[in-house]
Amino acid sequence: MLSEHIQSGDYIIVRADPSPQPGEIVVAWVEELEGCVCKKLTRSNRLVSDNNWSHKLTDSDRIYGAMVAVVRITSKLYRHA
Repeated sequence: MLSEHIQSGDYIIVRADPSPQPGEIVVAWVEELEGCVCKKLTRSNRLVSDNNWSHKLTDSDRIYGAMVAVVRITSKLYRHA
C-alpha cells in the first residue's frame, strides 16, 4: 500500500473494530485467500489495493479492525563494549 505510505517491514497499529468506516484501511481475514490482508474498505463493502486488487466481503470473511498508525524502524542501535 505504497500510496498509503505502508512499506514492506512496517508495523501497523490496529484498533479492534468489526465495523470500520468506508475509506479506512482495515485488517481482514479473507476466506478465499485463507489469510489476512491490509486493504482499504470501500462504501460498497469491498477491499481494494493500489494494484487494482479487489474483493467483495462475504459472510465467511472477517474484519478485525482499522489501522490507526504505521511504525517504521529506520535504524538499529548498536552498543559498543
